[in-house]
Amino acid sequence: MDLDIKIIDYQGNELTKDDIQNRIEELRKLFQNDEELHNLRSDDKYLLRFLFPSNFNVEEAFKSAKALYKYFIEEWDWLPSNPVEELKKYVDMNMRHALPFTDKKGKRLLLCKADTINPSKLTLTELVKFENTLLEYLVDDTAVLANGVSMIMDVHGTSWRLLSWLTPGNVKKFAKRLDNIVVKDIEFHVVRTTSLMSAILKVTMPFLPQKIKEKIVFHYNDFDSLHKHISPECLPKEFGGTYAINYEKLNKDFMSHSNQINKNIQMYKIFQK
Repeated sequence: MDLDIKIIDYQGNELTKDDIQNRIEELRKLFQNDEELHNLRSDDKYLLRFLFPSNFNVEEAFKSAKALYKYFIEEWDWLPSNPVEELKKYVDMNMRHALPFTDKKGKRLLLCKADTINPSKLTLTELVKFENTLLEYLVDDTAVLANGVSMIMDVHGTSWRLLSWLTPGNVKKFAKRLDNIVVKDIEFHVVRTTSLMSAILKVTMPFLPQKIKEKIVFHYNDFDSLHKHISPECLPKEFGGTYAINYEKLNKDFMSHSNQINKNIQMYKIFQK
């Protein structure tokens, strides 16, 4: 795999391409010899999902993979399973979009809009399965593996009907999901906060892993604060930006990767009950 990225490992050493490939091979052997992980993909790009967050510490990457496998077994119903073509109705709802930009730290931008989520048209499980499919698309990009994801959480217009999803079981399940997202770095930028969302966050925040709480930044309606992290030219006008967002184009781009995404999510079928 061609990795034209400067990589410093957990010991502070800059890795050569041979070093990187050797770490990949070490982790691959651990996968292949494990009674559980041998069921997962073992291609270079999949193994890098675990190596980047661990700063190429093979032992820690292996532990992370084992923990994720356990999560897959416990929460199998939230794993991607539907071919991308069957998700087009959710794509067209414009709830989630991978923007063609990064934040100022190089993390890929993911726009999450609350006002387009209609609980009468989809369930929480359907939404999360769609989100996880979108994440499969994102982490297939080596730059995302190396730098992470920056999520813009636009909570303006949140429906009161979403409160029906906030059962104790769902909240704990969602917290566990966040704790098991294998991304090197993830940040959450919450904008256009409403009184309803404040109430929702008051319920959910105590359940979130500490590492996730530390990555949440509340900007409210202060777009100058948001612009310290993300340049205005990368943001739609509703966030004080200049980017003329074209949802149809973004949706077509996502759908154009259907074949690769469908191939990637095949392994999740072993967890279906």
